[in-house]
Amino acid sequence: MRFSSEELELLTLLAQHVATVFENARLFDSATFEGLTGLYRREAVLEILDREWSRAARYERPLAIAVADLDRFKEINDRHGHLAGDLVLQRVAAEIKTQLRETDFLGRFGGEEFLIVLPETSLEGARTFAEKVRQRLEALAIPLDDGAILRVTTSIGIASREEVGGQGRARSRALIAAADEALYAAKHRGRNRVEAAAAAGA
Repeated sequence: MRFSSEELELLTLLAQHVATVFENARLFDSATFEGLTGLYRREAVLEILDREWSRAARYERPLAIAVADLDRFKEINDRHGHLAGDLVLQRVAAEIKTQLRETDFLGRFGGEEFLIVLPETSLEGARTFAEKVRQRLEALAIPLDDGAILRVTTSIGIASREEVGGQGRARSRALIAAADEALYAAKHRGRNRVEAAAAAGA
């Protein structure tokens, strides 16, 4: 079957358009998800939190977050190497994912820190969720190629919109600050535990 010059030109334009669509999709994925864990990148999960904060404030709905940080993660990298550290991050991310609802969002917030956005969730609901995650990670056994078995624990800080209070998208950053403060308290009180943010003004 032979194509006319006009048909060939049209097919060429169509192929270029399809290639552009695929490239744009690849760039979107690259900007939204990170390669190591497949989780939302920091910027992407922060945008999601802003959106969920605005929605929760508009309709007066509950919203909570959890910030989880692996305990003594540097020791894993120092003792077993960064590839082992990467494997731990992948396994931890996969384990946390198993606890999420379809409406929850999980992002890698820092090196070994994860941000979980929990729409329609109270502080007590976030505590129950975080405690389940903590227990699952504590029970996780990660085998290495050299036969070693790695175990990890995590400290988790939780906060909810009700405790933070206030309006405006900028308050989502106050929510993160509150969860971070609770996370530091968990670290200070012995690690491998869940701590909740105090109510504003408490």
